[in-house]
Amino acid sequence: MNCYEIIWHFFYINKINMKLFLINIALFGGIVCVRACACDAENKYAKPKTGFERVNFEYVKKASDNGKILIIDVREPCETKNGIIPNSINIPIGRFAEDLGPMMSEEEFQERYLRPKPKKDSEFIIYCKLGKRSTIASNQAVDLGYTNVKNYIGSWTEWILRIHSISV
Repeated sequence: MNCYEIIWHFFYINKINMKLFLINIALFGGIVCVRACACDAENKYAKPKTGFERVNFEYVKKASDNGKILIIDVREPCETKNGIIPNSINIPIGRFAEDLGPMMSEEEFQERYLRPKPKKDSEFIIYCKLGKRSTIASNQAVDLGYTNVKNYIGSWTEWILRIHSISV
């Protein structure tokens, strides 16, 4: 799904009552990426729920080093051109609930992401660029019945700053 389809998806498929719509244009290595950000006070996923745990950089670093915990990047593919957290997979926010829900079989998930589909009690960590989309995805995961969801609030922005400060 390209970025223009994402915008269409937000407006027509989800029929979200938009209160604020921002289009950010970012250049990533010469590739133009259009990202739609929707802020909606009536959207039940916009505010954090209980049912998932917020984790910090150290927790995610340890998880990425051992590779046993599934880490999911919910940014759009065009946003991942400059990198992802090691051992993570990219499931864009627009596909997240569909792919982790009952519509996608375990075999399809394995084929697409080269990782087993998480069980309802499997631990997994979700991140995005700033923490908003990961909160939305974490809420969706809880609604889908997942019980061991972790949300990396610092997300990619903190990760890249902390990794660069470690390696300097």
